[in-house]
Amino acid sequence: MLLKVTQKIIRIFIIAILSILLLANSYVIISRVAFNNDLPEIFGYTQVIVISGSMIPTLEIGDILILHEQEDYAVNDIVTYSGETKLVTHRIVAVEGNKYVTKGDFNNTSDDPIPSSIVRGKVVGRIHGLGEIVFFLRTPFGILTTIFSLYLLLKLPNAIKWLIRVRK
Repeated sequence: MLLKVTQKIIRIFIIAILSILLLANSYVIISRVAFNNDLPEIFGYTQVIVISGSMIPTLEIGDILILHEQEDYAVNDIVTYSGETKLVTHRIVAVEGNKYVTKGDFNNTSDDPIPSSIVRGKVVGRIHGLGEIVFFLRTPFGILTTIFSLYLLLKLPNAIKWLIRVRK
């Protein structure tokens, strides 16, 4: 009896987590495709993946950064802003009126001052290395692995029942 209740709770938990992830990802995809929003927010937060080493050792390639837009930013804040062709995440080293001077921790020189209007958000969280998994999941093999893993998770309760019957 306890086993059936535990299996049901695990199944409900897995389905709830997957549903939340599906809804969040659907929102992000629709926002990017239909509304051409390159950095969609959920409850004021968004995420980016580090793809260069300009902030090593503070941030490493493959880290996921959680960003939150602020009213203003201060020296030592790590911010993400819209560069010419891509998003850039660097540390603010000086404030000059309504412009910020930024610099990558690994870089020798500061960037040109940027207007405050192109700053997309301050880094408020970091998940070390999780971006590598995201990169993998975007590959055909990663997609197939995910589908197969989800199938196995949904079949797990039946496999446990079968194992219990075999042991008796």
